[in-house]
Amino acid sequence: KKSTTTTSTVSSTTSTNTTTTTTTTAAAAATAAATAAAAAAAAAATAADRTPAFNIHNTPYAHLHTYTQTHTYTHTRILSHKQIIFNIIISIIIFITTIIIIIIIIIIIIVIIIVIIIVVVVTAIVIIIIIIAIIAIIIIIIIIIIAIIIIIIIIIIIIITITIFIIIIVVVVFVVITITITCRAPPPPPPPPPLPPLRLPFLLLLFLLFLPFLLFLIFLLFVSTSPPPPPPHHHHHHQPHSK
Repeated sequence: KKSTTTTSTVSSTTSTNTTTTTTTTAAAAATAAATAAAAAAAAAATAADRTPAFNIHNTPYAHLHTYTQTHTYTHTRILSHKQIIFNIIISIIIFITTIIIIIIIIIIIIVIIIVIIIVVVVTAIVIIIIIIAIIAIIIIIIIIIIAIIIIIIIIIIIIITITIFIIIIVVVVFVVITITITCRAPPPPPPPPPLPPLRLPFLLLLFLLFLPFLLFLIFLLFVSTSPPPPPPHHHHHHQPHSK
């Protein structure tokens, strides 16, 4: 900041030379004083201008005070063609690198999402497989239990049939023994005539005794040899293709 002070002194021409000289001297002194004062003011102004605000206000709340002075800088730069081309190339490179970085970030995000999806799907599949395996194990256990029950039932049936067979044999043997005893008990002459009528009821009795056992055996054989129910066949109806 420059302060210019122009002091104009108009001295009126008087009759005597003495008054003129005194007036001129006084005017020169006043001019010098004014110039000194202006210089001091300018120096003070420049000092104040260079001093930051928070140095003036040396308080704990210095950071609250803002700079009061406003400095305006005007930069005039003349760029050459090479510098312009260089700046354009640099800006293009920065733009391309930013685009590449953005693309890389997007790719990374997509990859992370895909990985998360794959992990979720794999865990779900594993869980489903484990559940299916557990169900299969339960079904196998049930089948084994049913098989054991069936085997026990078959063993019981076999035991019952053996006991029935033994009972039948015992009864038959007993009947045969009794018949033979009764046949041998009478005197020798009478047996030949009653043998035909005796043989028929004896055979009939044997047949009647063995009939339930035979039926039971046939039933057992049928049960054991009966094939399992065939799986349901899907009948594919071959329809002519409509043209």
